[in-house]
Amino acid sequence: MASVPNKLVTWNIKKDDRFAKKKRKIEALINLFEEEEAKQPTAKKKGKDSLEENYKSLKQQLKEYTKKPEVKPSFTLTADGVKAEINLKCPESKSFQSVEPLFLEDIYQLLLKSVIGHMSPYPLNWAKLKKPENINKTVLLVIEGFSKWDVLKNISELNNLSNLFPHAVEIVSSNISFATELNTLHLVTDFHIRTKDTYSTMFPKDKEVKMQASTNCDPPSKLHLLLSPIQMVMEDYPFPASVFGCGKTDNYVFSKKCYAPVSQDSPMFALDCEMCLTVDNLNELTRIAVVNESLETVYHTLVKPKAKIMNYLTRYSGITKEMLNDVVTQLSDVQDDLQKLLPADAILCGQSLNCDLHALRMIHPYVIDTSIIFNESGIRSRKVSLKNLVKIHLKESIQNGWDGHNPVEDSIAAMKLVLLKLENNLQFGDACLKDCSVTNESSSNSKSNQPPSSTTETVNNETSATETISSSKINDGFFAKLAQFSKNCCLIGNETSLGHYDDNMLNDKVKKKVKYSREKILKASLKEIESSNLIISHLNYDITSEQSSVSELNSVVGQLYDSCDDKTMFMVLISGVDEKNYTDIKRSLLMTVLKKFKMNVKLIL
Repeated sequence: MASVPNKLVTWNIKKDDRFAKKKRKIEALINLFEEEEAKQPTAKKKGKDSLEENYKSLKQQLKEYTKKPEVKPSFTLTADGVKAEINLKCPESKSFQSVEPLFLEDIYQLLLKSVIGHMSPYPLNWAKLKKPENINKTVLLVIEGFSKWDVLKNISELNNLSNLFPHAVEIVSSNISFATELNTLHLVTDFHIRTKDTYSTMFPKDKEVKMQASTNCDPPSKLHLLLSPIQMVMEDYPFPASVFGCGKTDNYVFSKKCYAPVSQDSPMFALDCEMCLTVDNLNELTRIAVVNESLETVYHTLVKPKAKIMNYLTRYSGITKEMLNDVVTQLSDVQDDLQKLLPADAILCGQSLNCDLHALRMIHPYVIDTSIIFNESGIRSRKVSLKNLVKIHLKESIQNGWDGHNPVEDSIAAMKLVLLKLENNLQFGDACLKDCSVTNESSSNSKSNQPPSSTTETVNNETSATETISSSKINDGFFAKLAQFSKNCCLIGNETSLGHYDDNMLNDKVKKKVKYSREKILKASLKEIESSNLIISHLNYDITSEQSSVSELNSVVGQLYDSCDDKTMFMVLISGVDEKNYTDIKRSLLMTVLKKFKMNVKLIL
């Protein structure tokens, strides 16, 4: 019998050893499991209710694990907001020339968006408010009797303002209370048209400077073509230093020492200037022409700037070095001549007249701008050149030569355009108003086709129409929008301040709390922070007679801030309006902060 090879025997022995080891391990694991099972009590069979509860518990745990952290709201300024920003900790860090103020319309937009979030119909262009729906509430403190300059002058004592508010922007102040503005800012016309009293507060006067416009607009009077104060601000017309504080109009002069009321009989003068570029990088006057309503040239002269001329801009101005060699007339001479030439109620006309007045370093209250009263595009911000306006409406041609513009020619062209407008109607040459005109005409035509009704029915229809318009304005108002989203508001202040709110614009979501002292107003405000979505509190000061006004204001701001919860939008508006003295318009200031609690984290090492 043959013997088995050694190699095979060795392999079989090793294989058996491995299997034996695996067997012992499995037996040990089974014994371990059996011991553990013996120790455990017999599990009860779970019923249906127990399984449902367990399912809900697990589902809730899963929800907690997968829940996204809540995104806190944030507030930052955009480029437009930065242009209007003032650094309260260092107010002189930004030159006044570079500040471009915002308007009360901008406050309206922020206020509404902070309360109703993205449901606000108005865009917020000067700031970014992220996640406004997560804002808990909004508190607005309106300070009357202080101006921006009062705050900056006393900023060292107002440390709560400089430390608590990361954002402060300048606001153009009208001579109207904030409450009145809030009632009407939703109406488009009220963004651009202000009362006649606004004129009287801006310019020196022997009689009250005012407009006496008739209600008949077909054909229009000169007064219907005048720019309103708000339009003048938006178009960068020069304003008195009392309106904008120290700034780029500091060295400007008034066109008259005093003004008379403007009327439809006031004389019109068309003006045009040509400029050159000086070493100071400024456009300075080199030539001016003025014509009257009869298209007669009443003033025309060359002007030599004091600063060295770097570019004559001959292609546009028509001015050459040789033309100014023997000229001795300077800007101050032109200013004196115009002050003597212009009557106290003169109306100046021109194409983009704001540029000419800045070149003249002069301020004038009554202006008609052909670039505004004529519009071919249907878009207000898109203006048409004088050359094209003349070609379209006068069927004439100007500015054809290569030797630059002629101010006499341009002045005559501007006057012709104004006279043409006065011969027609407000809609003439204005695409923005033509659409409204067409709508009104079609409405009138449809009514004219209807059979005549009795006098009583006509009166009733007119009354009904008036009520409908009034109702529409109320329903579109600020407080109506709050009520639409079930937001409640509380107005707190003295009788004078709250008296500016139109009761017809309020609703059952708005509470008015009249208090007769600043102490009680503050106490009521602190209490309402707990329950209202929006709190608007008015405090009135007389900084000239009350020495403690500054320290009290600082304390009030601190107390209100401390009472605000996390995610509260807190704003302070320095209105620039003094209810005891409406003789001047002062710049306003809006300070904002979105309160966030800082977590104090202790590290355990």
